[in-house]
Amino acid sequence: MTREMTLEKEQIVLLRGTPLLAHGQSEKAATIFYETLFEQNPKYRELFPEQMSDQRRKFSATLAVAVNTLTDWETLAPVLESLARRHLNYGVTRADYDNVAEALITTLKTLDCDDAGIRAWTSVYGTIADHMIATAYPAKN
Repeated sequence: MTREMTLEKEQIVLLRGTPLLAHGQSEKAATIFYETLFEQNPKYRELFPEQMSDQRRKFSATLAVAVNTLTDWETLAPVLESLARRHLNYGVTRADYDNVAEALITTLKTLDCDDAGIRAWTSVYGTIADHMIATAYPAKN
């Protein structure tokens, strides 16, 4: 279906230290992420509640779960599959995953994340998105 994550312990530590997950920065990062996403793609705003505090917490929690289970694909894959099905029900398309990637990278740059952190998140998000897309849009035989 998709590739599993193969990360070294140092890479996971690097991901945890980026502004998306760093203690005291994750809420700010989630706020910037959604502001960026809505600025780049105004049509997405209507898909979310007016009050975004719960959504920002969910975003940060989902990223934390993903990073904490990256080396345990058997645990992470079902979480991603469930998330993919929910997103499909919300009308998320394949192209939307690319738009989210762009907003994520812009957020990291806005928060002065270094190149190594950006590369690490690009790789992780790519694997996550690939698996979610494969789940939501299985290839027809």
